[in-house]
Amino acid sequence: MPEVTDTCHAGTPAELKSLAKGVRQQNQQLLVNTLYDECADKSIDEFNADLDQIKSLSDRALEENLEGIDWDLVAKTCCPDRSGEDCRIKWLATNPLVNKSTQLTAK
Repeated sequence: MPEVTDTCHAGTPAELKSLAKGVRQQNQQLLVNTLYDECADKSIDEFNADLDQIKSLSDRALEENLEGIDWDLVAKTCCPDRSGEDCRIKWLATNPLVNKSTQLTAK
């Protein structure tokens, strides 16, 4: 995979903060959805423990995953002046954790 470069305008710090919040929310929702899909095999105590674990994840952990992110929803809720593709490109270009891992994968 080639190095990600930013083809959009820089964005304001507030926009980048909002974008990060959207990515975190998306990842948390994906994890909760997976937990609900698997809840038939769990006791209520196991379910609650897993839910507490999701709630306690660090911002960094929630910002690293990109799989399953609905970028159009992120754009709609967090950056209404951007498209989903703009948000995805902006996130890849400005998030050092994601950008670094993307560059390492390309090498």
